Amino acid sequence: MPLSRTYDRNNRRLAPATNFKNDAELKFFLTFYNGHIIIENKSKVKPILNYLKMLTKRKKQVLEYVTKYISRHDYAPSLEEIKKHLGLSSVSTAHYHIQALQDMGYLKKEDNQPRALATMKSEPTIEIPILGGIAAGQPIEAIETSNETIALPRNEIGTSGKYYALRVTGNSMINEGIFDGDIVVIKKQETANDGQSVVAIIDENEATLKKIYRESGRFRLQPANPDLFPIYRKEVEIRGVVVKIIRNLDAPNRDNQKNVSLKSNTEEFNKLFIKESFEFNKIYNMECLEFMKNIGNETIDLIFADPPYNLSKSNFKMKFVKSGGSDLNTNKGEWDKFSQEDYEIFTKKWLSECLRILKKAGNIWVAGTYHNIYLTGHLMQKLGFEILNEILWHKTDATPNLSCTRFVADHENFIWARKSKGNTFNYKEMKSINNNKQMRSIWSKGKTTGGKKIHPTQKPAWLLERIVLATSKPGDIVFDPFMGSGTTAVVAKKLNRSFLGTEINPCYYKAALERIDKTNNATSLLNIG
Repeated sequence: MPLSRTYDRNNRRLAPATNFKNDAELKFFLTFYNGHIIIENKSKVKPILNYLKMLTKRKKQVLEYVTKYISRHDYAPSLEEIKKHLGLSSVSTAHYHIQALQDMGYLKKEDNQPRALATMKSEPTIEIPILGGIAAGQPIEAIETSNETIALPRNEIGTSGKYYALRVTGNSMINEGIFDGDIVVIKKQETANDGQSVVAIIDENEATLKKIYRESGRFRLQPANPDLFPIYRKEVEIRGVVVKIIRNLDAPNRDNQKNVSLKSNTEEFNKLFIKESFEFNKIYNMECLEFMKNIGNETIDLIFADPPYNLSKSNFKMKFVKSGGSDLNTNKGEWDKFSQEDYEIFTKKWLSECLRILKKAGNIWVAGTYHNIYLTGHLMQKLGFEILNEILWHKTDATPNLSCTRFVADHENFIWARKSKGNTFNYKEMKSINNNKQMRSIWSKGKTTGGKKIHPTQKPAWLLERIVLATSKPGDIVFDPFMGSGTTAVVAKKLNRSFLGTEINPCYYKAALERIDKTNNATSLLNIG
């Protein structure tokens, strides 16, 4: 066959492409030129449709659109046109899908050609059933449903064995490149080596995705997330090992998850701060009321506040001599000491500022105990907040009542409120991570679950993660006026929300900065696998 050549839309010859042995090799010769995909030999385009069954839904849409566009115009659409037609949020996502088609063998990069792609080829594929969901977090009941499949080239997963796929819920495996919404392909087998990522069945019929390790007389199911603790069981049933991860770039708002400076240099940034010296995705070592004065009206999507409980004035101490545990001391520091009158004035001031800066569709969560939560709730209602729920965190490993004069205080209260109707509440997501049942208002888990404690009133990451997932969307701005050791910012960064916060104590402020700096936002995982 004669030497094929590539032409741009103005019929200008570019460069020699390649020799083709037969018509099949000429089916789909693509090259990028000045931001457009250029095709040679339009008459050979139709056979492309025969290959569509090998692709996922979105990639089918991309390839089908490019094919039809070429048949009408004699040249392929630009990345911008692909983005617009498919409703993608960025040109980079359009490029991702073209690149993915190349990686899967549909398009081939040509040597010595600027951004050149060439002929599509057919390879043996395997249809893999998607059997349902798997928790990369707390285990959920294992329920198999086989309503859809995904097709993959056989050479990507091996030539033998049986396979199935599961959709991932949760973020416990993020350091293995497995993110919430991804699909994992599992090879069916009942054994696994230490360190492999497995589908594990525990407690009769609860499934979880974890790395498995054998220890003396037990199994350790290890999350790949430093903020989460392992699960220990004497008996574990292995249902398979992970052999492939399929990144979910088609999830809502996933295209907006760029990096830690999600919303800087945007119109919203210009509205947020009255003073230009402040920035997104930073925390500040200053008093919260002073900082909030510099935030514009109705600019914050979600506020989480864990204010002083005013407990330190009691100055109760007890030394544990025999147990070897840490001493008990209610004196948290000067930041937690107020007269009753001053405490009420302070609480009203910061709540008033929260009402001003919160968007009309925003949410606010305020933590407390019986020492302060009733005053807080009363003031919130007087100011105009509508209380939606009181969530109780039941601490399953609470400190005993050492004076033996009261019941054990084994819970903390969280008031969830809104400014007006239309607030964000991700009901379906909460239901999905709760074994497909409505989530209740009592959340039970030990106070030590969730990593090393730095601040005396530090909340565990799992609790903040649930709050952020429930009442905000990716890209939203999360503000914490009492940042402490930075858990709110760490969780927001991982979940691709923008964050802001203040912490008045310089030691905790420094510790928070270190934690935030060590945290990888989930977006960095999008380029893995």
